[in-house]
Amino acid sequence: MPTPPIATDYTQAPTNQQLDHIQGEYGLPFVGKTIAMFADPIRTFHQHYLKFGAVSRVSITGQKVVLLLGPQYLQTILLDTERNFSVKKGWDLFMGDFFAGGLLMRDFEEHRIHRRIMQTAFKAENMREYSATITRIVQQAVAQWLEQEKIDFYIETKKLLLSIAFEVFCKVDDEESLVRDGVRQSNVV
Repeated sequence: MPTPPIATDYTQAPTNQQLDHIQGEYGLPFVGKTIAMFADPIRTFHQHYLKFGAVSRVSITGQKVVLLLGPQYLQTILLDTERNFSVKKGWDLFMGDFFAGGLLMRDFEEHRIHRRIMQTAFKAENMREYSATITRIVQQAVAQWLEQEKIDFYIETKKLLLSIAFEVFCKVDDEESLVRDGVRQSNVV
């Protein structure tokens, strides 16, 4: 079988699914260990660890993957000083469309630059402010819900989450300008 050409852009390189040289088992066709993992992930991975060791192969949601269990492997992957592990390629199949261009879908230097840009948003002072804002919005929403005889939980929760996101992330101080511009909190759906 001829070797495919090596892609110069790592994101275009094919995913290596040839893992048979690593101990492990894939489980059922396509589903693999997915059902067991969702039912009881700790037990499933612990059993895998006892049977195959800290490094093994497994199939989850139809993807053949290497399972690394233990703090030393977690440190190696999360620090990734040698840039061996792509977060983007790992999550692209599952979340690429939803988080395209987001921090989670960036690797290496690009990830580092964007993470630094966003870090100020997650400082302790800002987090306290977000918490106070979220608490106020939730209390107002729950008070309104209590006044109603019946609510559509899905719609009300969606409105609540959008209100929180809008106020926390957009941080509009002038509510009058929102009303003037026709953007009313009750209309956000």
